[in-house]
Amino acid sequence: MRNVIAYHEAGHVIVARELGVPVFYVDMNGTKSWKAFVENGSESPHQQSIIAYGGIVGEVYGLGGRMPYLNPIDARDARTCKDEECGPSVDARLVTHQSIAASIVRAHVQSLHKLARELKRRRTGRMTGQDIEEFLRAPQ
Repeated sequence: MRNVIAYHEAGHVIVARELGVPVFYVDMNGTKSWKAFVENGSESPHQQSIIAYGGIVGEVYGLGGRMPYLNPIDARDARTCKDEECGPSVDARLVTHQSIAASIVRAHVQSLHKLARELKRRRTGRMTGQDIEEFLRAPQ
């Protein structure tokens, strides 16, 4: 389970960073509580929905498998996305947001693996935004 959580949270982080949304921290506290806190109030519902998809996409690209449905909590941002390029319906916006998240994670899959490994290695799985930036910039 910890492996899945690490890739899920790393996916959120990779997508947020690429969209220019600051990551405050990632926290994997066992299997009862985990989160990547990336929201700062300035990101749009469009960005929030893409970041939400980043978690599931991170699992798929990190561990393999098929793209599952997005849960209703994560899908709420697609309902409020007003970006006309995303499509007229919630379903169209979800497909667009998933595609954007997938292209971001695919382009940064090495960083996804690197970050997920580090999150698993740490006892608490906690990293600040600054820790993440420094870690991902460091040579492998």
